[in-house]
Amino acid sequence: MIPVPGDYDGDGKNDLTVYDQTNGKWYIWSLARHALILWGQQWGGSGFIPVPGDYDGDGLFDLAVYQQNVGNWYVRSLGGKTISWGLNWGAAGMTPVPGDYDGDGLADLAMYQNLTGNWFIRSLTKNTAIVFGQNWGGAGLNPVPGDFNGDKVTDLAVYQPSTGRWFIRSLGTNVPVVFGLNWGAAGMTPLSGDYDGDGRCDLAVYFPPTGGWYIRSLTNNTPIAFGQNWGTPAMLPVGARR
Repeated sequence: MIPVPGDYDGDGKNDLTVYDQTNGKWYIWSLARHALILWGQQWGGSGFIPVPGDYDGDGLFDLAVYQQNVGNWYVRSLGGKTISWGLNWGAAGMTPVPGDYDGDGLADLAMYQNLTGNWFIRSLTKNTAIVFGQNWGGAGLNPVPGDFNGDKVTDLAVYQPSTGRWFIRSLGTNVPVVFGLNWGAAGMTPLSGDYDGDGRCDLAVYFPPTGGWYIRSLTNNTPIAFGQNWGTPAMLPVGARR
């Protein structure tokens, strides 16, 4: 099963959510209310990967999957409304990286082309392209999108696993947030998330052999965690991209 945390009940807190990639079933439990939200709801299946987010702006995360072999998106609200059915945005050799890239509060369909480093982003509600073929990255760089400057817009962000360097560009101001800043090393897995509550994603890497977390704030340029252990070699951190 794949962990896909998010706020599926609108209480402002992430719920414990897993997706069974063998049969496409979702299981969601509210940690805050100690209540079942969803059990065994089928949306997806073999060959589909979860791409969670709020695609319709109702304040709830939706059930969303991406069909890797053809590039189709399927999104359904927990209330049963189909938001997207088989909409094609992507192709082989691309990685889905959903986020709010235009600042309208809605998750957009976004793809990163691994070989070239080009980004292709489309608004689902406006049915228009936000970015088409904009280059930020390339072979040997992994996408790690997030809001790293606190402007409420998802940034183009990539991590170089061979060197541990980060390259982040703001779509809001169209200027680099970080260029070549080192935080990580070979064998570490990059993640994005706001770990100190300052409204900005932090630079975070996880080292699978030891289960160690290394997190650095971009606000004050200091470590939030350095080698803190939470995990084992068999565990993959939530939000990591293989």
